[in-house]
Amino acid sequence: MKRFCAYLADEYRLQKLSNINGKHFVSYVLYLQDTGKSASTVKTDLAAIRFFHDKMSRPKYTLPTNSELGVELERRRFGQLDRTWSGPEFNRLLGKAMAENRDDFILALYLGRYAGFRIHECFRIDTAAAERALRENALTVKGKGGKVRIVPIEDDRITMMLQRLLEKTERGHKLLVPDGVPTDRAINGMQQFILRHRDAICDPTAPDRRITFHGLRHTYAAEKYTSLVNDGMTPLDAHFTVSRLLGHERPDVTNIYLASVKGGTARGE
Repeated sequence: MKRFCAYLADEYRLQKLSNINGKHFVSYVLYLQDTGKSASTVKTDLAAIRFFHDKMSRPKYTLPTNSELGVELERRRFGQLDRTWSGPEFNRLLGKAMAENRDDFILALYLGRYAGFRIHECFRIDTAAAERALRENALTVKGKGGKVRIVPIEDDRITMMLQRLLEKTERGHKLLVPDGVPTDRAINGMQQFILRHRDAICDPTAPDRRITFHGLRHTYAAEKYTSLVNDGMTPLDAHFTVSRLLGHERPDVTNIYLASVKGGTARGE
């Protein structure tokens, strides 16, 4: 949204956000495409702008949907970037969280790394879900689009942190969201924590790599796939298993998470 505002100031001298209309939207899309931004970046920016626009009390205009833009949006290209974390990178950030006594961040890191959770899925867990997970040794997750999946707990560190946070959290409350704090602000705190320590934790061989929480989900998928294949599962069955654990149905989406797995077997070929 800040990038969009800067663009409007430079190109249109726009002073009131309530005056944003379709022509500004289309112009910004063309600008992003001309400057070589990826399809994913363009669509993410548009979603962010719409989010802020929806929060305005009296906007003068309705922003067009992607299909109404009159501009062809490039389709996302799947599976081209390796977003996985290395073991040392994960351990360095985990050490930072431990040094700050952030049990909430520690559990979130474990859930992303060893269960493939999205960041918002971590912060959605309440005491009832945690108690059920400890009884069943599996976490029931409500993911994108309300889709529910069951993810087995295969790492004792997740169990340990669930128990620790349950002891400190009032029944019926969320484990990782303090009382009186909006969930999106708690999530942003986790993201800012990673951003703050990114330079310190990144491997020296790739100091400019853009590490994100979502990369832990990539790490989980790649390692789970490799483990299943090494244990004798066919590449195709391993691919379907990872898809189910991630909560995806489309093979091309799962391939995003397997970009680090070399060779055609990552796609079940």
